[in-house]
Amino acid sequence: MRVTRTADGSISIDQSTYVKDILARFGMENSTGVSTPLATGTKLIKNANSARNDVQALYQSIVGSLMYAMLCTRPDIAYTVQQLSQFASNPAQVHLQAAKRVLRYLQGSQDLHLTYQRGNESTGTIQGYSDADFAAGEDRKSISGYIFILAGSPISWQAKKQSTIALSTAEAEYAAHMHAAKEAIWLQNLLKDLGMTKYAPKIINVDNQGTIALAENPIHHARTKHLDVQLQFVRNSIENGIIKLQYCPTDDMLADIMTKALAKDKHAAMRRSIGLLGNTTPCSFEDVCFGKEKRSRRMTSGSVELRHSLLRA
Repeated sequence: MRVTRTADGSISIDQSTYVKDILARFGMENSTGVSTPLATGTKLIKNANSARNDVQALYQSIVGSLMYAMLCTRPDIAYTVQQLSQFASNPAQVHLQAAKRVLRYLQGSQDLHLTYQRGNESTGTIQGYSDADFAAGEDRKSISGYIFILAGSPISWQAKKQSTIALSTAEAEYAAHMHAAKEAIWLQNLLKDLGMTKYAPKIINVDNQGTIALAENPIHHARTKHLDVQLQFVRNSIENGIIKLQYCPTDDMLADIMTKALAKDKHAAMRRSIGLLGNTTPCSFEDVCFGKEKRSRRMTSGSVELRHSLLRA
């Protein structure tokens, strides 16, 4: 991972060298780039036959390499990696082709990097976004996604299939909000230990009015009896002032990129909205620029060091 600071004090992180390495490792360095990691409407299903050993080994190696990039600097491929990971034990040829498509996507977006802007209006507190895609999987389980933004770029994100089958859109959204609430509480505790409580996330933006009403209504309903544990967790967190659910229009829901394959234009717009940018010229690999002054800076791949540097900037 490369960590650089631009002349205006912004911090950028990217993995362009790592992306080039994995493209070369899998023979995709001369491939044609594509605009999205997963084609809109793609539905991957289980392999009815047994996978060949060579196909399985190659598939697992590609998915593992993609997962490392996704965890560090590429939230834009989180949903696709989540989808591909389900078939690692028995991949079919169609799964392998889908994995290679992600490599082609990385080929066309090697220069993308996360930029944390100094003095950005969002630096005040971490903003959380939570969303779900109802009954999206072959097994009808929904997909949860959240993303937390500080200084214009993500510091935490997740795309995950829900463990149970939701019976409604509101239920699927509520399950997603529970995961986002747990992450928000973890970030609050981390920032407390660092003495940076002023950045602690309390607002979680959601695009479903029904879940907000459900969370803020103290009256028990028979229809939500099966949601009792997660309902009480989120509700108690709201009542104790730990978190707050805030309505966000669907078009402004940044977690949308975590829950589904988006069309070309929307994917590009969402990518820019979460601070994943390209075509800029940061300082050199090992130097940090402050106007005309340059100071040597050690490269780091640790998320804790990154967050600490970011919060102190």
